[in-house]
Amino acid sequence: MRALMFLPALVLALGCGKDRTGNQPGPPGGGDCLVGTWSMIEQGVTRSFTFKPDRTGQEIYAPSDVRPLTWAIKDARTVHIVYLPHGDTMQSEFDLGYDCAARTFGPAGLYKKQ
Repeated sequence: MRALMFLPALVLALGCGKDRTGNQPGPPGGGDCLVGTWSMIEQGVTRSFTFKPDRTGQEIYAPSDVRPLTWAIKDARTVHIVYLPHGDTMQSEFDLGYDCAARTFGPAGLYKKQ
């Protein structure tokens, strides 16, 4: 009887917490599909977001305007982006949508994964 009570506790203890890569568990999808570069062309200028596995990245708004950022998955379809202070720009935060299956990101899915 004790063995039957011990087994579920062991399964729960081993199944919770960090995974073997050290990543914290997150919402479904985990946002791993966001890692990489997403881009769009607007008025002949390529704009892009790059998301790194360590939850940092950058937005290249223009060749001379590179904006460092951190990111976190808010839910299965929303990423929370924090733009870090740089130059004369203060910190700002936004929530943007993403769809890994459609390989789209950002307002109205304008950014496509490269």
